[in-house]
Amino acid sequence: MRSWMIAFSIGVVAGSLAPAFPPVNLPLLFISLLVLSFTTFRFPLVKAYLLGLCWVLLSLQHLSERIIPHE
Repeated sequence: MRSWMIAFSIGVVAGSLAPAFPPVNLPLLFISLLVLSFTTFRFPLVKAYLLGLCWVLLSLQHLSERIIPHE
């Protein structure tokens, strides 16, 4: 369980170190990889890493939509 939390935290840190806001399709790509990993992979640490990465990228995407207006 502890290694799963460490992998999740590494995913969050890796996503938060992004130099710019992610493009719109990047979080969707990671979500599709996450869904694919839950159906095919048997590596729980990869799943935890992708889950943390998706979580922070979606949060950054939501934040960028609130800060930067579309007009």
